[in-house]
Amino acid sequence: MSFGDTKSEAITAWNSRTPVLGESDYRDRARRTFQPMVLDRDGVRFKKNEIVNFLLRHGRFDLNAIARMQFSGADRAQFAQLIGYSVNGYGELHYVPLAEARMADALADEMVAAKKGGGK
Repeated sequence: MSFGDTKSEAITAWNSRTPVLGESDYRDRARRTFQPMVLDRDGVRFKKNEIVNFLLRHGRFDLNAIARMQFSGADRAQFAQLIGYSVNGYGELHYVPLAEARMADALADEMVAAKKGGGK
Protein backbone atom coordinates (compact mmCIF):
# COMPACT_ATOMS: atom_id res chain seq x y z
CA MET A 1 0.00 0.00 0.00
CA SER A 2 1.32 3.43 -0.93
CA PHE A 3 0.97 6.06 1.76
CA GLY A 4 1.49 9.06 -0.55
CA ASP A 5 4.13 11.75 -0.63
CA THR A 6 2.78 14.18 1.96
CA LYS A 7 1.87 13.81 5.61
CA SER A 8 -1.77 14.54 4.76
CA GLU A 9 -1.83 11.84 2.05
CA ALA A 10 -0.19 9.36 4.42
CA ILE A 11 -2.74 10.03 7.17
CA THR A 12 -5.62 9.69 4.72
CA ALA A 13 -4.21 6.43 3.33
CA TRP A 14 -3.60 5.00 6.81
CA ASN A 15 -7.11 5.87 8.01
CA SER A 16 -8.72 4.32 4.92
CA ARG A 17 -6.68 1.09 4.91
CA THR A 18 -8.32 -2.29 5.27
CA PRO A 19 -7.41 -3.80 8.64
CA VAL A 20 -5.48 -7.07 8.67
CA LEU A 21 -7.78 -10.06 9.15
CA GLY A 22 -8.06 -10.80 12.86
CA GLU A 23 -7.31 -7.24 13.96
CA SER A 24 -9.81 -4.73 15.23
CA ASP A 25 -9.88 -1.16 13.92
CA TYR A 26 -12.14 0.91 16.14
CA ARG A 27 -12.59 4.68 15.79
CA ASP A 28 -15.01 6.70 17.89
CA ARG A 29 -16.83 9.81 16.67
CA ALA A 30 -13.80 11.96 17.54
CA ARG A 31 -11.69 9.68 15.26
CA ARG A 32 -9.67 8.40 18.24
CA THR A 33 -8.62 4.80 17.90
CA PHE A 34 -7.76 1.88 20.06
CA GLN A 35 -4.53 0.14 19.26
CA PRO A 36 -5.59 -2.85 17.10
CA MET A 37 -6.39 -6.01 19.05
CA VAL A 38 -5.21 -9.50 18.21
CA LEU A 39 -6.17 -12.97 19.37
CA ASP A 40 -3.35 -15.08 20.75
CA ARG A 41 -3.18 -18.29 22.76
CA ASP A 42 -3.83 -16.35 26.00
CA GLY A 43 -6.84 -14.38 24.76
CA VAL A 44 -7.25 -10.92 23.26
CA ARG A 45 -4.39 -8.44 23.57
CA PHE A 46 -3.65 -5.07 22.18
CA LYS A 47 -1.23 -5.47 19.26
CA LYS A 48 2.29 -4.58 20.42
CA ASN A 49 4.07 -1.68 18.83
CA GLU A 50 7.44 -3.29 18.06
CA ILE A 51 9.40 -0.03 18.53
CA VAL A 52 7.84 0.60 21.94
CA ASN A 53 8.35 -3.06 22.86
CA PHE A 54 12.04 -2.85 21.87
CA LEU A 55 12.54 0.32 23.91
CA LEU A 56 10.82 -1.25 26.90
CA ARG A 57 12.98 -4.40 26.72
CA HIS A 58 16.29 -2.65 25.97
CA GLY A 59 15.91 0.77 27.52
CA ARG A 60 16.95 1.80 30.98
CA PHE A 61 13.41 1.87 32.37
CA ASP A 62 11.11 -0.98 33.30
CA LEU A 63 7.38 -0.87 34.01
CA ASN A 64 7.93 -0.32 37.73
CA ALA A 65 10.11 2.74 37.06
CA ILE A 66 7.59 4.10 34.56
CA ALA A 67 4.77 3.59 37.09
CA ARG A 68 6.58 5.89 39.54
CA MET A 69 6.95 8.67 36.96
CA GLN A 70 4.47 11.50 36.38
CA PHE A 71 2.39 10.85 33.24
CA SER A 72 -1.24 11.55 32.45
CA GLY A 73 -3.81 8.78 32.70
CA ALA A 74 -4.48 9.09 28.96
CA ASP A 75 -0.79 8.58 28.16
CA ARG A 76 -0.64 5.60 30.51
CA ALA A 77 -3.73 4.03 28.91
CA GLN A 78 -2.26 4.46 25.42
CA PHE A 79 1.08 3.06 26.60
CA ALA A 80 -0.68 -0.04 27.97
CA GLN A 81 -2.16 -0.59 24.51
CA LEU A 82 1.17 -0.02 22.76
CA ILE A 83 2.98 -2.61 24.87
CA GLY A 84 0.36 -5.25 24.13
CA TYR A 85 -1.48 -5.27 27.46
CA SER A 86 -4.23 -7.87 27.70
CA VAL A 87 -7.65 -6.44 27.00
CA ASN A 88 -9.00 -8.47 29.92
CA GLY A 89 -6.70 -6.66 32.37
CA TYR A 90 -6.93 -3.24 30.71
CA GLY A 91 -10.13 -2.29 32.51
CA GLU A 92 -8.52 -3.04 35.86
CA LEU A 93 -5.93 -0.30 35.39
CA HIS A 94 -6.94 2.63 37.60
CA TYR A 95 -6.22 5.20 34.90
CA VAL A 96 -8.45 3.63 32.23
CA PRO A 97 -11.91 5.26 32.08
CA LEU A 98 -14.77 2.81 32.61
CA ALA A 99 -16.42 3.67 29.26
CA GLU A 100 -13.12 2.97 27.45
CA ALA A 101 -12.65 -0.32 29.28
CA ARG A 102 -16.19 -1.40 28.38
CA MET A 103 -15.62 -0.54 24.71
CA ALA A 104 -12.37 -2.53 24.64
CA ASP A 105 -14.12 -5.49 26.28
CA ALA A 106 -16.97 -5.31 23.75
CA LEU A 107 -14.53 -5.25 20.82
CA ALA A 108 -12.62 -8.20 22.28
CA ASP A 109 -15.87 -10.13 22.76
CA GLU A 110 -16.73 -9.50 19.08
CA MET A 111 -13.33 -10.83 18.01
CA VAL A 112 -13.71 -13.98 20.11
CA ALA A 113 -17.27 -14.56 18.83
CA ALA A 114 -16.15 -14.06 15.22
CA LYS A 115 -13.37 -16.62 15.68
CA LYS A 116 -15.92 -19.09 17.03
CA GLY A 117 -18.15 -18.38 14.03
CA GLY A 118 -20.92 -16.58 15.88
CA GLY A 119 -19.86 -12.94 15.49
CA LYS A 120 -20.31 -10.16 12.98
